[in-house]
Amino acid sequence: MIPIKQGPVGVLVSGGADSAVLLYLLMKYHAYKIYIFTLASSLKNNVNAKHTIDVISKCSELTGNQNFEHIMDYCHTQTNRELFRKTSEYLENGTINWLYTGITKNPPKAVTREFQDETTESQERDPNVERPVILEDKKYITPFTNIDKKGLADLYKQHNLTDTLFPLTRSCESLEYLTEHCETCWWCEERKWGFGRLV
Repeated sequence: MIPIKQGPVGVLVSGGADSAVLLYLLMKYHAYKIYIFTLASSLKNNVNAKHTIDVISKCSELTGNQNFEHIMDYCHTQTNRELFRKTSEYLENGTINWLYTGITKNPPKAVTREFQDETTESQERDPNVERPVILEDKKYITPFTNIDKKGLADLYKQHNLTDTLFPLTRSCESLEYLTEHCETCWWCEERKWGFGRLV
């Protein structure tokens, strides 16, 4: 179970497996309005944004929750500054009390070495570091920060979402494959490692 806070909250939804199941859980258990934030990158032909529509619709259908608002923002290249610009405004003006993000930890180091990809080594996803789930100073909640994609796959199974929600999500970051998974980039490899499948 994820930490549930009182009052309106925000959640970053990218169209990937992490944020999709987080949104589902919030829609199922959170009693207040949910503000859903998506940042579309024109560099990637806004592909992630297109997947969020399907993800949000499915989560609403499965939970019966319609107490949400979807805020879509656009940029050329996604950066942390762009990603959190709109959410910072909503936190500062009190529209939302907390912001949820679905970031997970990396697979074990032996696995990331196998994939030989430097993008997997970021400090915020280091599998050997135990991180706080609730960041009081920033008003951020990262409920999956200490579980990896295999743990996330277990969540999908527990809530019977493997064949309903998971196939609608997209993890691929390849610029060459805009409509399907490339199957070879780090994010595709991590998805296959955790779920044993891409869709």
